[in-house]
Amino acid sequence: VLRSSVYECTPTKQELIVAQTNPPLLASSRYETMHATTMTMDSESASPVRMGISCRLLGIIKEYQLTGAIQVQALRVKYTSTSARKLNVRRTFRVQPTSEFPVKGSLMWHDATFQIGRDLFIKDISITGIGLIIPSHVADVKNPLLELRMRDTFQMHLSLQDQAIPAENDEFQTDVRIKRILPAPDDKSTLFGANFEKSPRNAEVKLSRFVQLVQLA
Repeated sequence: VLRSSVYECTPTKQELIVAQTNPPLLASSRYETMHATTMTMDSESASPVRMGISCRLLGIIKEYQLTGAIQVQALRVKYTSTSARKLNVRRTFRVQPTSEFPVKGSLMWHDATFQIGRDLFIKDISITGIGLIIPSHVADVKNPLLELRMRDTFQMHLSLQDQAIPAENDEFQTDVRIKRILPAPDDKSTLFGANFEKSPRNAEVKLSRFVQLVQLA
């Protein structure tokens, strides 16, 4: 999922001019499918859904006149369908928790409990996994979580929070397995990428709802 915004729409040609993405799309970029999508509220379920139309890249505008003297790079896109449909692209799409939608909880490993916000921090989260930032030291003491290795497993208790409606926070507990480890250049922290395993049946629904809420914010 690459974020963008619509600058122009020409229905007679079924064309859009949209903002260049980050990372940028290039004329040489390869893709199996492309959709122009937006998040909206489903009138029946009263929950956010992603709707989209299939499209293809026509070209790149290097100097699009946005306003006044401001020129930006833009994309010319042709949409090949006019009927929007629901798209499920959230399984691996990761969002970063915010002050409005924080993730709280704890990590349990080797009979010890480590608190999110003190011993570790959430970099991002998706339906299938989570990114963790492990500081090298906590209160001037080496962080025991740095002993985690590839394919190690532990448990996490997660609370997916909506500060506007605290009573509707979603909580669950799941097994987590380390899939990648990337030390930070300054040696002050280490990034752990991990997948959820043996999650309760309702965890995917809770994670999906949380990801959508953060996207809409």
